[in-house]
Amino acid sequence: MTLPVLSISFDELETILGKIQFALTDRGICFLSWRQTGWQDFYLSLEGEFIPEVETGNEAAKDFAAELGSYLNGDIKVFTCDTDLINVSTFQKKILETTRSIPFGQVRSYGELAMEAGFPNAYRAVGSTMKMNPIPIVIPCHRVVKSDGFIGDFGGRPDLKKILLEMEGVTVDNNYRYE
Repeated sequence: MTLPVLSISFDELETILGKIQFALTDRGICFLSWRQTGWQDFYLSLEGEFIPEVETGNEAAKDFAAELGSYLNGDIKVFTCDTDLINVSTFQKKILETTRSIPFGQVRSYGELAMEAGFPNAYRAVGSTMKMNPIPIVIPCHRVVKSDGFIGDFGGRPDLKKILLEMEGVTVDNNYRYE
C-alpha cells in the first residue's frame, strides 16, 4: 500500500510568547508549538500515515503568521484561518471543535467543556485532549481551566496560559488562580 503524500508548509514566528513553530496543509493550520522539539515530534507522528513533503515560508504560512501576530498584539479576537485536525480521533475532534467555540475572554472548566461537547462524564478525557491539542492558541485550550479555581497547565508553561488569559481580560493571580 502506498501512503498518501501530505504537503506541509512549516514556518516559525518570534512573538511575545517566544518562538512559535507552526505548520499548515492545504486545508489549514495543523500544528503550533513553542517547544523546540515540537516540530520534530509532530513530523514523526505523521510517519506511517503519510509521506510528508515539507516546504517553508509559502504565502499561506505568511498569512497565518500575520493572523497569529494580530491576535497576540490584541488586534483581533477570533482566528479566521481554517484548521486541519489530522491524526486526531472523532472524539478528540469534537472536543477540539467545541473548544474553538469558547468566546474570547471566557473560560470553561474541563467538566463544562465535556458537557458542552455532549460527553458529560468525560472531563478527564477532555483534559487529555487539551494536553495533545495540536493547535493551541488557535484552538484556545488556554481558555479551559480547572474547576477548583486554578488555571492548570499549558504544555508545561502555565506562565504562557496566564499571559494569554490576561491578554483576553481574565484576571489570574500569581498563584495561577483565575477570577
